[in-house]
Amino acid sequence: MTSLPSPQLTPEVIMAQIKRRYVKVPTARNMLTVEPIAAPTATWIEEKDLDGKVNFISGKGGFKKIYQNFQKKSISTVPYGVQFDVTRDEFNFQQYVTVDDKITSAINEFNSFENDYIWNSILSNPDIPTLNVAASWSDETAAKPLKDLQQAKMAIKAATKKRFSPTTVIVPSAVYSELLDFDFVTNALYNNRDVVATGAIPALNGMTIIENDDVDPEGVGQALVCIPGQLGKLMETYPFTVVSSGWEANQNPMIHSTYFMFAQTAAAITHPET
Repeated sequence: MTSLPSPQLTPEVIMAQIKRRYVKVPTARNMLTVEPIAAPTATWIEEKDLDGKVNFISGKGGFKKIYQNFQKKSISTVPYGVQFDVTRDEFNFQQYVTVDDKITSAINEFNSFENDYIWNSILSNPDIPTLNVAASWSDETAAKPLKDLQQAKMAIKAATKKRFSPTTVIVPSAVYSELLDFDFVTNALYNNRDVVATGAIPALNGMTIIENDDVDPEGVGQALVCIPGQLGKLMETYPFTVVSSGWEANQNPMIHSTYFMFAQTAAAITHPET
């Protein structure tokens, strides 16, 4: 006797499950500001440095002029996604666990790709302010992490004419471990009840410390000092979208339905100095 098809495995329910369980990757997406666009190409105006400054007014009443050059840039959004099938047997015989595993795997693959895509766009920009600190912080006696962070902070403030001050330091696990060897960090860890519970390093030089290996894909001990959300924009032609098709589209009667999850975006690094 054949079991009745499960309502939990209908296309409408599966697509709802995918959308509910999809989590926008926080560490990567938070680095950029999401901006929907109604075109396959994103354009923006990039500001150059100011030429001129405020000065005393001359005896004849003349004001100093300030010039600012602008450069128009563009980037094409790129589609990416993943698909999976639900077989006729899985649908008819209520194989929930198998289908659930497919949904989980597809979402994990999508999130991983999007995360890597955004981080690669950020780190491949030559103007991004990174620090190579693994070697310099490995010697507890000679290392001066607070001074290094302060110098990075000052460099960003100088590059932005004091308009921005970095709020976050993103370090890989190896560098995070190096910081745990310093007395000023361990003292804060053991003297703060909340810090002991979470294991998170407290703010240093007024900047939040985040552990994330994505910032150092080559494993060289690279850290990023920045203002999350200020580096640029994630231009979305199509945000995360889920669609399905039946067996007729696949011309395979043993496939009950196919599910596609996709997006079309472009990571535009418009303010790498921040």
